[in-house]
Formats: sequence, structure tokens, C-alpha cells
Amino acid sequence: MTDFTKIKTKFVKNKLKNTSWSKREYIKQLMFLESWISEEIRGLGAAYKAHVLKEKYAEEYKAIFLELAPEEYKRLKEKEKRNKEKEERENKELNKELKKEFEIEKKSWKE
Repeated sequence: MTDFTKIKTKFVKNKLKNTSWSKREYIKQLMFLESWISEEIRGLGAAYKAHVLKEKYAEEYKAIFLELAPEEYKRLKEKEKRNKEKEERENKELNKELKKEFEIEKKSWKE
């Protein structure tokens, strides 16, 4: 049984007000995300579920995260940005090396 009075964020409370009883599973999933972000729930199964729900409800996840842990959200986004930039640099270098190898291979074709 889910106790909807345990909703932590204004965002989810507002969603509850505008959601019909038949769609209560949606609110339960948002409550799960609240618990995950608040580090009340952990474990491999919970991590898998959180990953799926973060993808499914990306906008809701962001709103909940910003309300519960704005500084942590900011750090997470900065880390993701650094990782993306690093990946882009590595891909650029790899493409450069592959192009160089291709040119050497092409040049050697008729020699």
C-alpha cells in the first residue's frame, strides 16, 4: 500500500492533484524517484528501476532532483558535461587516426 501523504516534493504533489486515481501508478513511480534521489532506496534492482524511470520520465526526474538536491544536480550535470567533452575529444582523435591510417592504406594500394 502506498501512502501518498509521504510525497516529498511540491512538484509531485501538484502532479497528484492533476492525476486521476486510475493513473496512480504514475505518481507511485514519481515517488520512487523521490526516494531514489533522497537515497532512501538502494540496491541493484532499485538502480535498474531508477534508470528506467529516469529515461521514461526525464522531465519529471529533473524537476524532482532540482527540488530535492539542487547542488547535487548541478554537480552531476557538470560531471556529465565534462565526460561528454572528453568523449568528443577522444572520438575526434580516433577519427583523425583512422583517417590517417586510411590515407596510408590508400597510398599503399597501388605501390
